Amino acid sequence: MVNPTIEDAVLSADLFVVLWSRSYALSRFCYDEIELALRRHAVGEIQLWIINLDGSDIVPPEARALPQALARTPHVLVALVRELLEHAEPARAVPGGE
Repeated sequence: MVNPTIEDAVLSADLFVVLWSRSYALSRFCYDEIELALRRHAVGEIQLWIINLDGSDIVPPEARALPQALARTPHVLVALVRELLEHAEPARAVPGGE
């Protein structure tokens, strides 16, 4: 089960970025959060970006088919995120929001 604070964050997000690594794959908490994000992504509620930090295999079957980017150094990671943000879909308007 996802920690309530993490669950609230995933449920209120428009974008979920996975910084995948061998360590992420071994964490049951990370597995739970990506599963929640994958469910929301499947129904179009959230954008999901997977950035692979070490070239390790993506474990969740639903995530394997999604595009992923490889960023083995902090410099490459920053450049990649900047590029992705330039092309990201704008956040959806929230009913009743400004």
